[in-house]
Amino acid sequence: MSGLERIGDFFIWLGETAAALFPTRPPARALGVEAGGAALYRHAASGYVVERPAQSGDSAPLLLSSEQAFTARITVAPEAAPHGSGPARLEAARRSPVPLEEAEWALTRAPDAWDNGAPWRFAASPRRRVAALRETLRAAGARPGPAFTMVEGAPLHLTANGPRAPRLVLAAAALAVFAILGAALSAPLGAARIEAAAEARLADARAALDAAESEAAEATGRRDAATAPIRAARAGRALLASNPPAAAALARLAAATPDDAYATRLTIRPNRVEGEFSAPDAAKLAATLAATPGFAAARLRGAARAAPGGLQRAAIELTPARGSE
Repeated sequence: MSGLERIGDFFIWLGETAAALFPTRPPARALGVEAGGAALYRHAASGYVVERPAQSGDSAPLLLSSEQAFTARITVAPEAAPHGSGPARLEAARRSPVPLEEAEWALTRAPDAWDNGAPWRFAASPRRRVAALRETLRAAGARPGPAFTMVEGAPLHLTANGPRAPRLVLAAAALAVFAILGAALSAPLGAARIEAAAEARLADARAALDAAESEAAEATGRRDAATAPIRAARAGRALLASNPPAAAALARLAAATPDDAYATRLTIRPNRVEGEFSAPDAAKLAATLAATPGFAAARLRGAARAAPGGLQRAAIELTPARGSE
């Protein structure tokens, strides 16, 4: 990564911090496009309302409605929250309906971020859509400014490169950079040593960010793995609810299976039930299931195999009794 890209990342971080500490107010007026065409909006207590059709000479920021921009509240995993905006950007990219490189978007920490973990406000809109809205307004003679949308009552200003710093923050950052460069040039150090030290520090910062993003991805994977059994159970319950015969066969099988035996796999068909069972005596289990009301026969499919815990593992095929399918 070049030095300019690293400086750009630094400015983005400054913008996210400033947006969290000094939230902006909604513009008093905005330009937008609705079903009736280009319009000038006025901010009221209930939100933005149409004041009149847009006219030549109107100049105001471009307001994107909820139909024109995707908005969401993003909360990263608690263990990834201390790592700043990196995990939130990963989650925003995953949830966005349009790739971020093809969108104008914004990501800002919510005001209650320090109370409830790490919630963020996110908004995105395809660049082509934003460009088309601007052309509609220009055709009416208006001059649309930067695009923004409202998320939870707060304005989010969208750009092609995501979050950016306000002008005052950028100016302060630029002054700080120039001051550092001036001090470095006046110090009795060679330019090569200064550049090498700066590159090393920036490399360390990039490595820390990469580690944080990797940790956030792992946290998301652990969350998905932890909820997988719940999703599988819900899917199984819905399947059984839509197939009463299969549910009845499963209920009979569960009632007849002894406490010291269990099934690790089941396949239920209209005229046959197949399963992989573990039990102290596989042949005895097959005989018990064959004598269960609702099943006409049960047989071992192959020889039983030894399993941990002194159990036997075997495939058993059951034939439902007529009238019980």
